Amino acid sequence: MKRSIIHYLFFALLFGCTIGQSNETQLPYSDKFEIGQSIGELDNSIVEASGLVASRQNNGMLWTHNDSQGEPCIFLIDEKGDRKWTVCLDSIENRDWEDLAIQYDSTSNKNFIYIAEIGDNRAQFDTKYLYKIEEPKWNSSFLGGDTLISEIDVLEFDFEDGRRDAETLIIDPVSSSFIIVSKREKENRIYEGDLNTSKQLLKMRGSLPYTLMVAGDVSLDGSEILLKNYSDIYYWQRTDLNQSLAECLINRPYQRLKYKEEPQGESIAWKLDGSGFFTVSEVNDNKPVFVNFYKRAN
Repeated sequence: MKRSIIHYLFFALLFGCTIGQSNETQLPYSDKFEIGQSIGELDNSIVEASGLVASRQNNGMLWTHNDSQGEPCIFLIDEKGDRKWTVCLDSIENRDWEDLAIQYDSTSNKNFIYIAEIGDNRAQFDTKYLYKIEEPKWNSSFLGGDTLISEIDVLEFDFEDGRRDAETLIIDPVSSSFIIVSKREKENRIYEGDLNTSKQLLKMRGSLPYTLMVAGDVSLDGSEILLKNYSDIYYWQRTDLNQSLAECLINRPYQRLKYKEEPQGESIAWKLDGSGFFTVSEVNDNKPVFVNFYKRAN
């Protein structure tokens, strides 16, 4: 959220000049992906984008949402940032939405969107939430109209070691597990939960040698993972899909990707075909916000 800019500068002074780095020497850049290129301008009605995921039901589209205290709505945009549809959740508050992810359910043959109510700058809330809705399919005849959804499942959870501020949700496409990555600690923590449990205590599985993690995503097949903070993007390859996301992040080697730094960039999402990924800045302030695409290198 916007006050994080102040925190960003605070952490720079506290941890040194390399934002996001903790105890490790910074990695050299990998050439696995090209540097991001601006491919469109985000619709100016989306004033504080803080979550991004590729739609499964709407080809070539992305879902995003505004940060804290915004309307309890998600926005369907095309890859150039044009808003196509607004979908709002009935009787739900946007206390501090920070991320969203999609999971395919093989039993029902449906895709479900999970919206992460996990932001907590002042560490004042014990319980965090995931709001689950069936992913809706857009039709061009909607002409930009809003849709209200009332069928919502709510997953509640606490962190086993107390209140935490977090901005990253990643759902494993090959299991029912999900991870939350915390933000404020010098070494951000990884927590694991189960989508099939409506109330739970998330266990800490380990930590990363970086701070200020604000976004993440996993590829459609579950084999590639992205995490980002304000200054860098990190990439993991999960060669064994029986390994959990948390185990992969903690134990597998990773790479640092070239990043076209954005003002408070808090969103990252794989393109559905795996040819690259998108990032979007959270800061609007009546200035253009661009959708950036990072193409996989040949």
